[in-house]
Amino acid sequence: MANGRKLGQLPADGKCSACGEQVSKETGRCEGCGAVYGEAHRCPHCRSIADVEASEALRFRCSVCGGPRVVADDPALKREHGENPALELARKAHARRTAWQMGSAVVGGFGGIALLVALASLAVVSPGFFLTTLALVMVAAPLLFSVFGFRKAKRAGEERDAAIDRAWTSVARELSEAHDAKLSPRQLAKLMRIDETQAELLLAQVSVDDFVRSRIEEPPEKKARVADDDAIVTDARQAAEEAAEAAEAAEVDRGRVHAKADADAKG
Repeated sequence: MANGRKLGQLPADGKCSACGEQVSKETGRCEGCGAVYGEAHRCPHCRSIADVEASEALRFRCSVCGGPRVVADDPALKREHGENPALELARKAHARRTAWQMGSAVVGGFGGIALLVALASLAVVSPGFFLTTLALVMVAAPLLFSVFGFRKAKRAGEERDAAIDRAWTSVARELSEAHDAKLSPRQLAKLMRIDETQAELLLAQVSVDDFVRSRIEEPPEKKARVADDDAIVTDARQAAEEAAEAAEAAEVDRGRVHAKADADAKG
């Protein structure tokens, strides 16, 4: 496959320069050998125009350098690549997670072996309380470091996942805006190579983020008007509740008066 070649823009004749087969205008991918064309497929890490491959940890990763990628199969779109900073954070966090996991596993393995050897030796020889305690502390240190390392790896994994979420939301927003916010979940799913459920969640997240951003960026005058309107609505609601309570109390008093009048009449 010619995935790693810098194949540039879509060929004018629509034919793949690597195998001569037809190149899809919708995805920029050769239907024969799978080579990709267009800036939409440029990796933000190694800068190669390359396709992606599925990854359990990264969702998609570059087939050349292995860095996290977000798919946007729209070669006609002039990308802004606003997701690149988040993808760079995800790449670094993933590297830290891998390093902590490997280091913790190795140190923990040696620590476990040392603990078994120490326990076997102490079962045969009794060096005394001080030396026994010292030996156990020494063999426990690698195990404690291993626990610490796995916790660091977990934290790095959470940072990676959060950064990847931000990157995918950024690309979904860019695609939605390019289609005048008329992009359906099915269309987004096709462009990003995901299922419709994930596409619906992404579009919902984009809507929520845009709403929060619009409220934050509102002029102070508009915020003041909104606050005043909210205060008026709240006061009206409280007044209505108080009126209802007063009417209920009056009805109870009226019932008591009628009951007393009936009792006096019978007396």
